[in-house]
Amino acid sequence: AFRMGRAFRALGAHAAALDCFRAAQELLKEPGDQFSRHYLADAHFQEGLTLLDQGQIRSARKALEQALKVKAEYSEARSVLNDLSRRVERQSGEGGSEEKLIGQVLDAVASSNPDRRREAMISLREFPEFPEIREVLVKISDADPDPDVRFEARRTLGQLPPSSQWTVGPDWRGENGQLDLSRLSATLASDNLALRREALHAALIEPDVTMAPMIAGHIRREEDPLCLAQAVALLGRTGSRVDVPLIEPLLQDRSCRVVANTIEAITQLAGALPGSSLLSLLESRDNRVRGNAVLCAMGARRPPVVEHLRQMAASDKLAMRASALYCLERLQDPAVETIALDMFQEETTAELTWKITSLLARIGTARILPRLEEIAEFRDSRQGYAVFLINALRAQGPDSGNQ
Repeated sequence: AFRMGRAFRALGAHAAALDCFRAAQELLKEPGDQFSRHYLADAHFQEGLTLLDQGQIRSARKALEQALKVKAEYSEARSVLNDLSRRVERQSGEGGSEEKLIGQVLDAVASSNPDRRREAMISLREFPEFPEIREVLVKISDADPDPDVRFEARRTLGQLPPSSQWTVGPDWRGENGQLDLSRLSATLASDNLALRREALHAALIEPDVTMAPMIAGHIRREEDPLCLAQAVALLGRTGSRVDVPLIEPLLQDRSCRVVANTIEAITQLAGALPGSSLLSLLESRDNRVRGNAVLCAMGARRPPVVEHLRQMAASDKLAMRASALYCLERLQDPAVETIALDMFQEETTAELTWKITSLLARIGTARILPRLEEIAEFRDSRQGYAVFLINALRAQGPDSGNQ
């Protein structure tokens, strides 16, 4: 596991490398001998270096500190940790204040350079405990003019831990097992925006059909885009076809998040979108809106969407390719294999390459082996993934359903 992690890191496959290093740490905890202690410290050290490769400074620091706890005389880990501390101090001013560092990141959010704003969205993942971050991310995820920046803001939002004010627990249900909606109802009537968001987030984790009338009433009066998007998603899981006329006007909402969730909710409740709305949504500038519209169209068997997906998959925009892959992972269509293989051959980011590899390992057939063997001959970042896929497809054998 440790050596596989080193190999994946050398290829730039950071997510796979982290999985391997963490698996090695679990395996090396038990023996407790000097040999195991050395490699356990090294597994933490390599995890720290991999996190640094991704710009995750605070997580890297924790991994390096753990390496030194296991092996106090580990000079390389101490050297990297000292360099890292000096870097943070230079970035944040006197005393290495994290408040000053996050202030610099938040300043970058207002930059006119979209690449700098996108990097700021990624950097904010390092400061999950700062309360103002969630508000910034919500605003950027809805309003930023660049789709890649909105995409990174949403990904960062999804990685932030929820606050401790709302959790799903035994107090949701009474002694008879029936859902007690009084707490949810009171909170949704509150002027406290953060509490409304947390309550809806918690309800989405454990939806119940008895919530539907209350959520429908809340949709009529909610003004916050994130709360409205959450409520629409919740109604899609708990309501019925009769709720569609209530949320159909939200297909024209200014918030892309609301529109995307409305598409998904209408599809869940009615099976398809109105034909008059579908074509305009397929041309939306927002990738999640377009992705959900494509999925809805595929479910309704409307033709030009496969070709539309192929064009999205070949885009030079990361967020566009990510939306295409999101759709491909959920489709049952013979064309998916070919589109995914084309993406695999051209993709430059480690994260999407790994997701495409996982998709091909699940749906790939022997037909793609010749192209994979050609890719495996080149010593580039895809070589390791290609070898992995070749072995996975050959291991399925001639009797496999994928053949």
